[in-house]
Amino acid sequence: MDLLVAHSAHPHLAAALADGLTAAGAPARPLGLGGGPTPREGADHAGEVLRAVADHAGTGQEGRAGGAPVAAVVALDAAGAAGALAARSAGGPPVLLVGTLGLAAATGTRHAELTALLRAADLVAARTGAEAHQLAVAGARVHPAPLPVQALLAHRVRAVPSAVPPERPGPVVVVVGGPPRCAALRRAVLRLLADEPGARADVVGTRQDAAAAALHAAAVRHGVRERLRLLPEASPAQLAAVLDAAHVVVDPGGQDVTLVPLLAMSRSRAVLALDRPGADDVVVDAVTGVLVADGADQGAGGGDGGPGAPVAGTALADAAAGELLALVRDPFRCEALGVGGLDRLESRFRAEDVAAQLSAAARSVAPFAEPPAPQDRSTVSARWSDSGSRLDPAAPTRSAPPASTWSN
Repeated sequence: MDLLVAHSAHPHLAAALADGLTAAGAPARPLGLGGGPTPREGADHAGEVLRAVADHAGTGQEGRAGGAPVAAVVALDAAGAAGALAARSAGGPPVLLVGTLGLAAATGTRHAELTALLRAADLVAARTGAEAHQLAVAGARVHPAPLPVQALLAHRVRAVPSAVPPERPGPVVVVVGGPPRCAALRRAVLRLLADEPGARADVVGTRQDAAAAALHAAAVRHGVRERLRLLPEASPAQLAAVLDAAHVVVDPGGQDVTLVPLLAMSRSRAVLALDRPGADDVVVDAVTGVLVADGADQGAGGGDGGPGAPVAGTALADAAAGELLALVRDPFRCEALGVGGLDRLESRFRAEDVAAQLSAAARSVAPFAEPPAPQDRSTVSARWSDSGSRLDPAAPTRSAPPASTWSN
């Protein structure tokens, strides 16, 4: 069996999943890495996946990749799912999707498109119990047990040898996955920097979007820009280094409630996350980290504590800032939470168990189902190439400053 793993936003996650599947006896390789760890965007990645499946899997039920039958395409993002399903419509391999593809945050036409993708998949694997319920409501065929596949990347980060972290004055807070999508969390990080003069913050995975622009502008206004580093997507070794230097890891509140807490656990670091549906599947409050009650202020831009800030968002910012300050001022508590997190990663989310479950899910969609009526490939391709923003509403803009490099 040969599996293809497609993920545009997190190429290192795609590589970790491919390696985990291969170790579990289901040979797999990642799609979308190209010449390096550069994320693909929207329709570009959909077209790339479609072409890769067509080139390596053929167009019929007996399609082969490297001489081995292709059993499934494992897609973890909407663009990869679109490309895989488009290829399947022309007789390509079955498709296993992981996660809700951002369904919870989608509205209107976007919500309808994602629902159609999820329903069209041969099987969808949820990462948490809350996701499984949401997928069932959407009408998808859901794998019976949640699969926290991000644990495979966490274990890869865990395997990086420890090194002496660089000496940096004051406590260090790391936000993984880009600037907080929630304005209240951005205000919390800024308040920490303002109230704790020695504190520093690293934001890993920064892209040129509205959230990055808002964070940069607010940091300049508050006079804390020099203690804020905006870093690009990180390799496992880079993640390990930046996590080792951290006292607290903050989940930015994106679509994935599992990845950041698992990464924090991999290096024995306390995590602060929003208490959203599914978060408690990964984070045990007061044991592996701190869950802060979520609010209604989820805007991507603006709203950093100025006049007229929503009451709910201000309350969330106050709560998150209070928890951050309490954590960075209590290193013994941080250490205890980190120890609890690593123990949970190595017991509840063992790499071998997750890989075996994912392999079984992929095998469950093979052998190939009867393909639907043939479609014109140019029509299929055009459907997913007319607008990158339609596939990825968080496509980069030119409003944010360029991310700092790792050499800063």
